[in-house]
Amino acid sequence: DESHALSAFVTGAVTLSYSFLEAALNEFIHLNATADKSPLTTEQRVLIVAMAREELRPQRRQNTLQLFNTLLRLIGKRELDERQEPFQSANLVRSLRNLLVHPVPGRC
Repeated sequence: DESHALSAFVTGAVTLSYSFLEAALNEFIHLNATADKSPLTTEQRVLIVAMAREELRPQRRQNTLQLFNTLLRLIGKRELDERQEPFQSANLVRSLRNLLVHPVPGRC
């Protein structure tokens, strides 16, 4: 059925899009905090490693976009404004992914 194929294609595209964002965050942490050569200061590297080990993460669970902003704050960069692009579009992809991957019975 063509509609099932299209649905599978869209589900895969949304899921993989957000997976890419998660992978990019993890790669940034690996390349900049744990690698021998890094443009970050020793202090920044220590903070990022602690965040990756969840020693510095807030008590409430953060999504990938919020963790990205935490990382930017730790290295002294400007955070993404949650009310503007590209945060808004990335957050929409996150919401769609959650709806697809974690469906709630009865929700249409």
